[in-house]
Amino acid sequence: MRLRFCESEINHWAHRYTECQREENRMRERMKGIRLFRPQFRKVKIRFAVEIQSETDKWHLRFWTGLREYMQDKASRLNCPAPGPWRYIVFSIGRAGFSIETHLAPTRNEISIRLCIDYDNVEAYFYLLQKQQEAIEKAFGETLEWSELPGNKRSRISLTKVDTDPLDENDWPQQYEWFTAKLEVFDTVFRERIRGLDADDWVAVDDAP
Repeated sequence: MRLRFCESEINHWAHRYTECQREENRMRERMKGIRLFRPQFRKVKIRFAVEIQSETDKWHLRFWTGLREYMQDKASRLNCPAPGPWRYIVFSIGRAGFSIETHLAPTRNEISIRLCIDYDNVEAYFYLLQKQQEAIEKAFGETLEWSELPGNKRSRISLTKVDTDPLDENDWPQQYEWFTAKLEVFDTVFRERIRGLDADDWVAVDDAP
């Protein structure tokens, strides 16, 4: 069976086809413009963020490099880890799940040292140490901040030096001196205590008879 179309019908559909092609081409041009604009916008934002982060990274790296050199010059018994472009670095304390971190907080004008407990039995270990709080703070000669952080698999015990600007490079020698002295106290006070912790020695309130 053959379909027959008159000339007017053929012209009609040819015209519709041409119009559809033109509309498709117009849409392609519009979409092409949108594609060109959006990547350029994102590229500018990303480049700006990377430049700012890069300057922050350089400052972090300079600070921690200086701390490592200071500790080596002072023959500290602690090994300072390799410096990196981060706002904190991590020292070993001799047991998995525990670490000592040195932190920089320029927006708050603070530097700090933290004993971090990052372990499945974090609640038990935190409270076993907190039972020794009086003896621990007596050994430090100052009060510590005890942060259980309920709901997290991490707790910390911190010592903070306030009114200290880590961006002030003229003050870095004093900050290095503080970090070195307090790191050695943290290691002395906590290392053996952490080594002797046993989660079975603690009973949660909900589990108590």
